[in-house]
Amino acid sequence: MSEFKVNTITNKDGSYGPQVCGITTFGSSGMQLPSGPTEMRGGRGRAVIGGGNTPSDVNTLDRIEIGTTGNAVDFGDLSALREQPYGASSATRGLFAGGKTDSGIDYVTISSGGGGNDFGSLSGTAHGGKGVSDGITAVYLGGKWGGAYTGTIQIEYNIIASLGNSSSFGDIASGRVFNQTGGFASPTRGVVGAGAARNSPYYQKAIEFLTIATRGSTQDFGEISFERSAAGGCASQTRGIFVGGQVPAPTSGVNVIDYITIATVGNATDFGDLTTRRRQMDAGSSSIRGVCIAGYQDTSPAAIVNTMDFVTIASTGDATDFGDLTTVRRFTGTCSDAHGGLAQ
Repeated sequence: MSEFKVNTITNKDGSYGPQVCGITTFGSSGMQLPSGPTEMRGGRGRAVIGGGNTPSDVNTLDRIEIGTTGNAVDFGDLSALREQPYGASSATRGLFAGGKTDSGIDYVTISSGGGGNDFGSLSGTAHGGKGVSDGITAVYLGGKWGGAYTGTIQIEYNIIASLGNSSSFGDIASGRVFNQTGGFASPTRGVVGAGAARNSPYYQKAIEFLTIATRGSTQDFGEISFERSAAGGCASQTRGIFVGGQVPAPTSGVNVIDYITIATVGNATDFGDLTTRRRQMDAGSSSIRGVCIAGYQDTSPAAIVNTMDFVTIASTGDATDFGDLTTVRRFTGTCSDAHGGLAQ
């Protein structure tokens, strides 16, 4: 085995920059060195699941390692009970914003444990929308505001690395998608789809998107395969998936998984099925694997569950059992340090 050493750091012109001295052989065409601070290099691929309803609202935080399978472990507690919080994250920090009875925002350091810390506040009590992020900006789309069941089209945002209250971003342009939606991001786009609408019909199949680095309203993307709400969503850098959901008459969950290519516009395509019919669920991901989290299971026995499934995002096919949360829950928020909105 040969020895590999780096003695100095210089550019090609002799000024300071990277220089690698010595002779070495690579089995492939190149080598990529990780960038970013220490907490971003190595160990990424963790999701933190926060809040929810058991059916009582909870402040529980769990964590999972997305690249493995197995049960979640305790991460600590949020500072408040948060049902249906908005979850958004960078490679180091996760935000859990709002909740059915709270306007506060907590942050967690994903590589550690210990629970939530005060970050700031939304403009009002809000829950039921979705958070998306590009690693810099956390964007909160739609939901129910002020505790009312009328819904909203407003969008707010925070800069993840700082502390403070949220600011106005724009509106959901169509006014259709506002509550219990699925959402995810690429490094440039945030996507939200399905959900229960503030206008007729109540259950929606619309998908809308925005450019996270700008401020403004959403634009039409296309449609999921059929009208539903209470779905989960997660993504790689290129592909987004909508998992499960709720349909009316009679109200029940579905096991459907749809996918889209985020950089394009158009309708969703069938991906496969969950292990059970579930609604009021959430999802989180790395750039490779999506994990479908908890919810209300309509197959026997019908109940709130702690079930987690996973899929490989770049392929299609049915979900496989991942493990269980520490408690049964629905209406959670999820953050991860390697989701599709982040540089890998």
